[in-house]
Formats: sequence, C-alpha cells, structure tokens
Amino acid sequence: MTIDRFDPPESQQEAREAKSAKHLFLLWDKVCCFYDRGRIGKYELDEMRDVVYSRMDNLVSLQSAIEQSFQKAS
Repeated sequence: MTIDRFDPPESQQEAREAKSAKHLFLLWDKVCCFYDRGRIGKYELDEMRDVVYSRMDNLVSLQSAIEQSFQKAS
C-alpha cells in the first residue's frame, strides 16, 4: 500500500469493490493518513467516509443475511 498519492475516484471504487471489513479498515487508515498529513482536505475525507461506511453497512447486512440463512437451515 503506497501512501504517496491519493486518487479520490480510484479510492472510492476500491471501497465500493471491497469484499471484507479488513480491506475497508486498511483503506480508511490510508485515507486518514493522507488527511492527517494535510494531503487531502475535509471534503475528500468526508466523501471517502460516506463510501466506506456505506460499503461497511452493506457487508454487515450481507453477513447477517448469510448467518440467518444458516440458522434457518439448521
């Protein structure tokens, strides 16, 4: 994971395609590092937060649905 440049569309796409919470947390950490170093502004941080949180919510919902389907099958 390189920390030299931040491409908002690329990072948002990466968040939308993330298949795990771990990947999202790593991406969020990367975004926070850019913000802490002043390489991105509050707008970019907020945009990424919205995408990451939305995807995390989707992943949690999917996991819950899968767990419920296994409980019904038992």
